Amino acid sequence: MKDDRGTLITFIGSTPRIGTSVTAFSAAYMLAERLNSKVGYICLNLKSSKLHRYLGVDEPEVTLDQLRADLRSGTLTPAKLYESCFRPYKQISLSVLFGNMLREQAELYMPEHVEHLLDTARECFDICVLDVSAYWDNAATIIGMRECRRAILVTNDELACFQEDVQRWLEQGVSLYSISREKLLLWVNQSFEGEGGYSAKQIEKELGIPMIGALRANRKFAKSVHEGKLDIAVQESTWSGYMEDGLKQLFHLMNWIPVNEQRRGTKLSKWIGKKRPAFMKQQKEMKGSV
Repeated sequence: MKDDRGTLITFIGSTPRIGTSVTAFSAAYMLAERLNSKVGYICLNLKSSKLHRYLGVDEPEVTLDQLRADLRSGTLTPAKLYESCFRPYKQISLSVLFGNMLREQAELYMPEHVEHLLDTARECFDICVLDVSAYWDNAATIIGMRECRRAILVTNDELACFQEDVQRWLEQGVSLYSISREKLLLWVNQSFEGEGGYSAKQIEKELGIPMIGALRANRKFAKSVHEGKLDIAVQESTWSGYMEDGLKQLFHLMNWIPVNEQRRGTKLSKWIGKKRPAFMKQQKEMKGSV
């Protein structure tokens, strides 16, 4: 039986504070823009939610912790979830559910609470972008990784992040909770001036996870983020160009066709035709090496 509910895409960092939330929001913004779909960004980082500050919202009207009563009772409706989201963008259908503001209550979210939230979100949105914690000590990370269609691992070019932290957290979590490694994709946020010392290709080879995107840190962009202007910064041509290159791989894997390509018809199919053999070969090689 065909499941017509929304698709879950999870972003998980190898390490805290390496740009996972920025990458996830940028992807959500561009998915809503390119696909003309109802996209929901759901912050499930229960201990360190920062997106409201990156968007210049000092005091969000509604956050995840204010929905806990509905989650506990299993009564959260798509309408209530939609009304609880931040939606300032008239040109795109992007809804943002800000995360838990009560760090000390992170352990109170049970797996069934998160499952109910995600079930409701899938009824509410065409695509749900989940932003979860790098640490596997909470229900949101475990359920977000288990239930998603694709999981995008965000890391950077520092050895301690892409090697030690991935082995310590991601690899153990995937194994412990029987999560398919085949759903994993890699996104590399490279440091300023290549300070980390490793290329995105070297990191991809080390981890054995197919890479769909790599971003070079940009000081102007970082300044905008910390000034609460992330949603403006993601529209800047250089940043959006890097994001689009990575998202094209995701579009192909998910069989999504951008609105402008539906109208023009041929450009994306030609691009996919060139990229598909190499990407599929790459995935097969990596599966064989794991």
